[in-house]
Amino acid sequence: MVWLLANITKFIFMTTKETRFTILMSVRDIDECADYFLNIKDDLYKLFVGFWTQHQRFTTSCDPVTCSRVIVVDDHQKANRLVCQYKDIFDSTRSELGPVQLSELRQI
Repeated sequence: MVWLLANITKFIFMTTKETRFTILMSVRDIDECADYFLNIKDDLYKLFVGFWTQHQRFTTSCDPVTCSRVIVVDDHQKANRLVCQYKDIFDSTRSELGPVQLSELRQI
């Protein structure tokens, strides 16, 4: 829980101009934790969507033309691995989608 709170705080400071953020005083009270997360979930969702749809604001390593143009299908990807670091791996078997950039090639 402490790791989660620390990373939420880091994410808020990274994606906003906030200089202060309120966190839980204790993680022992389940009801207090539930209320806390229910209160911040909508704001976190907006920040998350804003971050990934405007990723080029936060990095200089992505191509501005293709940055943030990705479909991530849940494949239990590691949260700390940037999708954009995998380049030049495409699946062109679906004509309706055009070339689809993949993070890893797999045999189906």
